[in-house]
Formats: sequence, C-alpha cells, structure tokens
Amino acid sequence: IFLNPTSDILFIKGINPIQSVSIFNSLGQLESNYKGQNLAQVNTSNLKKGIYFVKVIDSNYHSDTFKIMLSK
Repeated sequence: IFLNPTSDILFIKGINPIQSVSIFNSLGQLESNYKGQNLAQVNTSNLKKGIYFVKVIDSNYHSDTFKIMLSK
C-alpha cells in the first residue's frame, strides 16, 4: 500500500492479484468494501480525514491489514 498518507487514491501492489479490499474506521466499522479481479487502486475520496485500517485479501486468500492516514 502506498501514498500513505493519501487524500484520494490508495495504490495496492502485491505478489499475487488482489481480490478484496475492505476499509475500516478506527472503531472497527466497515466504511468501504471493494471486490474484483486484480484491484490495484482504491478511491478513498468519499472517506473523511482520519486513521483507517485496510484489509487486503489476495487470490490465494492470504490477508494483511495496514494502517493508513487520510489527509484532506
């Protein structure tokens, strides 16, 4: 995950294609969920400024969670 902090677009790169991206606020509530083949970027312009957690699942069902900061 790069461009952290970001304001509008979050770029995701992994060894395997990305299948799912979920964004949670600091309270653990789901804010956005994206599913599809080979997700490479996610639009975060609809989210407010703050700290979020991004859960990424790849095509082998391996998941990682990252902390990001949105600055508007």
